[in-house]
Amino acid sequence: MDTTATKAASPGGLTTLKADLARAGAPEARPTRERLEAESRSRTASFRSLVKALPAAELPDGGTVQPGASPSSLAAAMTTSAADLTPEHRLTQRLTMGYNRIEQAWIDALGYDGYLNRQLDADKLNDNDLESVLHANLPTLSLSPVELLIYYRENQQIPVIELWVATLLRSLYSPKQLYERMSIFWTDHFNINIFDGFQPLLKPEDHKTVVRRHALGTFPDLLSASAHSPSMLTYLTNDTNHKDHPNENYARELMELHTMGVDGGYTQEDVKEISRCFTGWRFKDFAAG
Repeated sequence: MDTTATKAASPGGLTTLKADLARAGAPEARPTRERLEAESRSRTASFRSLVKALPAAELPDGGTVQPGASPSSLAAAMTTSAADLTPEHRLTQRLTMGYNRIEQAWIDALGYDGYLNRQLDADKLNDNDLESVLHANLPTLSLSPVELLIYYRENQQIPVIELWVATLLRSLYSPKQLYERMSIFWTDHFNINIFDGFQPLLKPEDHKTVVRRHALGTFPDLLSASAHSPSMLTYLTNDTNHKDHPNENYARELMELHTMGVDGGYTQEDVKEISRCFTGWRFKDFAAG
């Protein structure tokens, strides 16, 4: 099966350059590349100031913990040996990015099942203030791949650094601890080298619309989103998969890494047939202009 029509685009991701520019507004209404780069360098360098700008974390008794108040503001001492850890301690360690004073307070207040349900129902946990601070101080988080291309084609390390900073701060300070842990888990599972080719401009969108959007959803939805991701399709070179010259790279990794596993029972013929299904499965070349 082959087609010259565009069949794949990441959810909310790449369209045509013209459409993205229209959505971004007139040139004079957009921030200049120089301004965005200056803001990024300045704010990323001021990491301590950024931490202090983060919202205070809420405790179940109505109290708060300010992340930047002191180095020990989040610390929670383990008072028992590993052999004597309670099920609640073990659950917190499994679900979160690290046992701390905030999570200890919540699991003490809610109990095992209550805490687990709270983390599973992440949409009810409010991280709006945290996200507002991150997007205000790390401007590339809000830009589309085309906008990143416009402003950062010669400085592609900036979106990478800002994505790293955002991931670190979300891991430390978000109330959605299980959600953040699963975001990192799926980032590892659907691995993409962020330094490969145009990935510094593509992977941030994949992180938003594939990994984070489906982190606590169903695996079929996540797998489908990944299969429609320009970041994944270029990383595994499916953009060069044509009827007359099949490229089996994505089909093989789809079976070996993303789903069945290397000993999952599929055959070379299966790989060939899957690669045929994905011929023509690509997106419009956003970098052409």
